[in-house]
Amino acid sequence: MSSFLCVSPNSQCALNALAIDNPMEYARLVLDNEMQAWGD
Repeated sequence: MSSFLCVSPNSQCALNALAIDNPMEYARLVLDNEMQAWGD
């Protein structure tokens, strides 16, 4: 999970912007990634 969020400083900034602009989409991405992490 943390690797997804910390790919690069730029992607972290993009995720932060997404969280502000579209919190539902951000939450969906985070939840999807957590589900994949559990699947692994």
